[in-house]
Amino acid sequence: MSNVELERSIEAILMVVDEPVSELTLAQVL
Repeated sequence: MSNVELERSIEAILMVVDEPVSELTLAQVL
């Protein structure tokens, strides 16, 4: 997966969650 795809995936996750996500949560998702 390229960095661009990864960034878009993170943005999509944040949009779905629609609330502040900690770095720990992002680490768990990834």
